Amino acid sequence: MGRFLNWINKDTVIQGARYKDKEEVLKAIASCAKKSPALKNIPENSLFSALKDRELLGTTGFGNGIAIPHCRLYGIKEFIVGIITSADGIDFESLDGKPVHLFVFIIAPEHETNQHIRLLSAISRVCQNQNAVNEIVNQKSSDEIINTFSGYLNEKIDIKEKQKRFLFNICTGNIEFFQEILQIFTGMNNSSVYIYDARQPREYLSEMPLFMGFWGDTVENPWQCISATIEEPIVNDTIRKIENITGNLEVREDISVTVTELYYSSGIIKT
Repeated sequence: MGRFLNWINKDTVIQGARYKDKEEVLKAIASCAKKSPALKNIPENSLFSALKDRELLGTTGFGNGIAIPHCRLYGIKEFIVGIITSADGIDFESLDGKPVHLFVFIIAPEHETNQHIRLLSAISRVCQNQNAVNEIVNQKSSDEIINTFSGYLNEKIDIKEKQKRFLFNICTGNIEFFQEILQIFTGMNNSSVYIYDARQPREYLSEMPLFMGFWGDTVENPWQCISATIEEPIVNDTIRKIENITGNLEVREDISVTVTELYYSSGIIKT
C-alpha cells in the first residue's frame, strides 16, 4: 500500500466533523473528493449519486464506529481516498446501529476492480484494530491523521527473531510411500502437518466429452498429499529420509516432492 500517500492528501481529510445524518456525510464526501484534480471532470452531484447508489446495496457502516463509503466511477484513472473523523460520532445507519467515528472513503476507477478490493481489505484491517481507530480519531490535524493511518496501514509483521520454516508438499499414489513419509513428519516436535486427497488431471479430463476414452473406464483412487512446515536446520535431513524410502526422486513417476521457503509461518497443526 505504498501508493496510499499518493491517493490521499490534506484536502481529502476532515477532522472533528459534525453532520446530522448519512446524507450529509455523503454530500460532504462528494464535496471533499471533488477537490482532487483527478475528479475535475466529474460533477459533484455525480459523486454524491454514485456514493448513495452504493449505500442502497447495503450500508458501508460495518459497526464498531467505522464506515468505508466507496464507489466506482467511469472515466477516472486514479483512486481518491479520504478520511473523516468525528469524536462525537455520526448516525450512518450502521449494521450495529451505533454512531460512526471514523470514515475512510474511496472513489475508484471503474476498471480497477482488483486494486479496489485490495485497498478495501487493507483499510478494513486497520479499522478492525480498535486502538488504531481510537488513535486516528483523536488526532488534531489532517497531517497527523494521515501519518497515523498510514503507519497502521504499512505495519509489517516482525519475523526477524523467528526460526525460518520451509513448506514440504508431497503427493503420491504409492500408499507405502505415503505411510512411511507421513511418519517422518508426525515424529517431528515442531512440525505442522495435514493431509488431503488429490486427483490426477487425467481423471478430470476423462470426464470431459472431448477426452473420453483415452484412459479407459478405470476409476483411480485419490492420491494422498502431505503438507508440512518444518524448521530450516532439518530440511536437508528430511529430504534425505524421504529418498531413503523412495530412492532417487528424480527418476520416479509416482511421487512429487516440493520444498518452499516461507516468508511467514506461525502456529502448528498437530495430530
